[in-house]
Amino acid sequence: MTEAQARQAEIAMTARNNVEALRARIVQRYEALSPRLKQVAAYALEHPNDIGLETLAVIAKRCKVQPSTIVRFAKTFGYDGASDMQKLFRDELLSLAPSPSYAERIRQFNERSGDTAARSPSELMHGFVQGNIAALQHLDETTRQEDLERGVRMIAEAEAVYGPEVMAAYRYYWQNRLAEFQDIPPDTEFSMKVLAPDRLIVGDPETCVREFHRWRAATGADYFLLRLRHAHSGGPPHAKIMEAIKLFGEQVIPHCR
Repeated sequence: MTEAQARQAEIAMTARNNVEALRARIVQRYEALSPRLKQVAAYALEHPNDIGLETLAVIAKRCKVQPSTIVRFAKTFGYDGASDMQKLFRDELLSLAPSPSYAERIRQFNERSGDTAARSPSELMHGFVQGNIAALQHLDETTRQEDLERGVRMIAEAEAVYGPEVMAAYRYYWQNRLAEFQDIPPDTEFSMKVLAPDRLIVGDPETCVREFHRWRAATGADYFLLRLRHAHSGGPPHAKIMEAIKLFGEQVIPHCR
């Protein structure tokens, strides 16, 4: 084995046992994956908890692939099967669990998630329901009120500061029916809520990081341009622009390299 091959084997083994390394490996190899595997890769990056807690049938349906494709995806990244990969994602949830009760719920879920072929429809449904209950309880236990309020405030500020200028430009595009808007019926409400999905990234730093990773996995882009409209050309005040640049540099860029 050459030094390069040994290094690649070491990277693959690290990715096999570490979720963050696996994510990096998925992004690195994304372009070389088949179209179906790309669908699974994008879903795994965007919905890691689902990969850990859902059944193969549910994951496959949401990825719009066959369950065998999930297995093939897992084997592509060095796992013996999909269950090994799913366990890695569940273990990450377990390591982040803030309370013994949640840790115990995940541990019990791990023990129950055996061969689905040997389980009755009722047992499968029960496992699915319990997995979702555990995820919702985890969300309730780990979401601090101040963080939630901060996120809501930042989204509201983003719409208030950047919304008017963005909406003025997009209204022109909308009225002239540019290609990007032809899939939206003309009588649809003209609002940020309608325009933003898959066109704009609006939200707190965590939302931006998550969306950048999702767009990168979906499009294969390896860089993004950050454009801010200056005050003299209809944009927000200079202080707000500098605040946005600082926030972006400190809390977004380090997680998107």
